[in-house]
Amino acid sequence: MAARSKAHAVNQSHVEKAIERILSGIDRKKVMTKRDLQLIAYQQAGKAVVNWHSVSGEPILKMMLLSGKSHGLTQFIKKERVFLTVEVILDKLSILAAG
Repeated sequence: MAARSKAHAVNQSHVEKAIERILSGIDRKKVMTKRDLQLIAYQQAGKAVVNWHSVSGEPILKMMLLSGKSHGLTQFIKKERVFLTVEVILDKLSILAAG
């Protein structure tokens, strides 16, 4: 990203943009309808609500609607855990299935 903007040094914003691009995939030029965007927003909001109410929920860093492969992205601030309990695994599965 730094090379594309012809910067002389890499800064934090370049790293964040590169991570977003990797996670979201290459942009498609497909125009999404208002209904498509609404459905994607509901799905991402559903993940956020289930995460909020789960016992082992993690704070949300960023939610985005994308035109790439994934259409939507919810980034969480991961808690460092050595072991995962059954409860934590079930919470993670319910968050992934939400929406």
